[in-house]
Amino acid sequence: MKKPSYTELENRIKELERIVAENKGAEQELLESNRTLKEVQRVAKIGSWLYDPETEVLNWSEELYHIFGMEVKKEPPHYEENRKIIHPDDWGLFDTAVNKALTDGIGYDLELRITHPSGEIRYVHARGYVEKDDRGIVKGLIGTTQDITENKRAQDALVKSEERYRALFENIPINTIVVDKEGKITASKFPEHPDEIVKPKIGDVMYIDFAQTRQLDMYKELMDSIKSGTPKEYLDLKYDHKFLHIRISPYQDGAIITAIDTTPVRRLESELQHIHKMESIGTMAGGIAHEFNNILGIIIGNTELAMEEIPEYNPALDYVKEIREASLRAKDIVRQIMSFARKTPADRIPIEIGAIVKDSLKLLKSTIQKSIAINERILCTSEVILGNKTEISQVLMNLCKNSDYAMKGGIGEIEVSLEPVSLNNRTVSEYEDLEAGEYVKLTVKDTGEGIDPKIMDRILDPYFTTKDIDKGIGMGLAVVYGIIKKHDGAIKIESELGKGTTVEALFPISDARVEKEAKYSEILPTGNERILFVDDEPSLVSIAVHILGQQGYEVTGLRSSTEALDLFQKEPDQYDLIITDMAMPEMPGDKLIEEVLRIRPNIPIILCSGYSDRINEEMLNEHGMMTYVMKPINGVELIKIVRNVLDKAEIRL
Repeated sequence: MKKPSYTELENRIKELERIVAENKGAEQELLESNRTLKEVQRVAKIGSWLYDPETEVLNWSEELYHIFGMEVKKEPPHYEENRKIIHPDDWGLFDTAVNKALTDGIGYDLELRITHPSGEIRYVHARGYVEKDDRGIVKGLIGTTQDITENKRAQDALVKSEERYRALFENIPINTIVVDKEGKITASKFPEHPDEIVKPKIGDVMYIDFAQTRQLDMYKELMDSIKSGTPKEYLDLKYDHKFLHIRISPYQDGAIITAIDTTPVRRLESELQHIHKMESIGTMAGGIAHEFNNILGIIIGNTELAMEEIPEYNPALDYVKEIREASLRAKDIVRQIMSFARKTPADRIPIEIGAIVKDSLKLLKSTIQKSIAINERILCTSEVILGNKTEISQVLMNLCKNSDYAMKGGIGEIEVSLEPVSLNNRTVSEYEDLEAGEYVKLTVKDTGEGIDPKIMDRILDPYFTTKDIDKGIGMGLAVVYGIIKKHDGAIKIESELGKGTTVEALFPISDARVEKEAKYSEILPTGNERILFVDDEPSLVSIAVHILGQQGYEVTGLRSSTEALDLFQKEPDQYDLIITDMAMPEMPGDKLIEEVLRIRPNIPIILCSGYSDRINEEMLNEHGMMTYVMKPINGVELIKIVRNVLDKAEIRL
């Protein structure tokens, strides 16, 4: 065999060196690839694995050990090792997927829970792929397992956050609209007035016309807010008889628009102003009532004295009687004013409702538009109800004013009727909370524009109104309803758009008798007691001294409360009764009474006043022998009250 030459040997050596060098390079590349793969798996938290079904041996990558929280082992784990790692509730799902893949040659894609050695439950995403030989026979599985715990938790947190947001959005008591960057609505919620607001649809472009009060392009304002990222706010925008507080709050994907109905707040403000105004009116009315009642007392007293001196055949007697009747009517009007100003209680007494309605209609005709005809049909004559004159008048006034408002342009008719009705078990069912029996029915019918059926069930609610905020606070029908219910009655309202409204108010008829005013000519009680009468009006002092003196009393009349106190201090046992006015310049009546009672605690006292807010039940109860009388007092009333107080005092003593 020929030996190779040196050159050939040298060439073979070089070839061997080249092969060795290439192998080292491949080995180095393989090492680099393995390091890169390990780094990629570490960063992505993805482990790879191989499974040989014949040996049931698993080959795990290093990262897979880390994902499972285990130390890297030299010997590959057995398939059953998975049972210790995978959560027991997920093991059946995993084992079925693996067996199916080996049988059917189809891979799997699962989300599984694993039990970490620390006891923590973590989440992995496992993918398995089938390895086949040249004949297409499955020889094993290869796959990856990725730790998705943080992503899973973030996803769960996002879902919970969305659930909280949705729950908040669904339950927020504010009209809310969510729009995207183009102004298209993505969500909306309208808990307020669901039947009165046209709800925008998802996908519509947000737009509300506020041109009723001012030129405002809401879409333009919305786009400006979204582009600039600046919130915008608009107070008291008028929309469909309401006032809205609109706020635009931009965020990354669009804006949230809230609309709060501020109409109730404005109505409450208006009601508060109304209350303050009524307080002012009440205070002013009190001062006027005091002076006016003193004047009426002088007129009534002197007319009664004149009536005693004028013979029956003299025509002047009729004129004087008319003066007295007019004065007594003026007295009732003052009391009505005080009741409206909430300065006197609204007592229920037997009243003839027919007379009340007739008197109220006289006053009503001066407040209703002249072009509106008021037709009366009063069929009640002597029917009596238990009620309050002022409140019954208030019912009629409110109903007619509503009818007046309902007739746009001041053209139409109001028909007011009052008639007795008998309700049986069938007809009584037409009214709320009534029993069969005898009633009087007050009906107010108009030819106005009628009531929208959509709001019919709300018209008796306090503060509900279809009027502009500056034309009413929505208390008219609510007050009417309250008064009628307080009188044990019922109300029924029927209306048709464009044809008018009919309101029926029923009040139960009472068997009680109306107390008739005593005539001056009747026999009045007398006495011989000594009375100290104090009032700063000289005419009232003179009248009282004369009237009571005629009945046998010994009356000392004084115009000064301090003078009266000095006189009483000197002779406290010389008087059986003290009658004093409340409002006097030097010392008010209550102070005079206080000083008198220190001297003689059991002396009977009559306190008179045209008006005073300082008199209350507590004050009267402190001294059981004190009586309060509202001015003006006619002669008959004064004589009867004096005798009654003296008789009660004698019984107590």
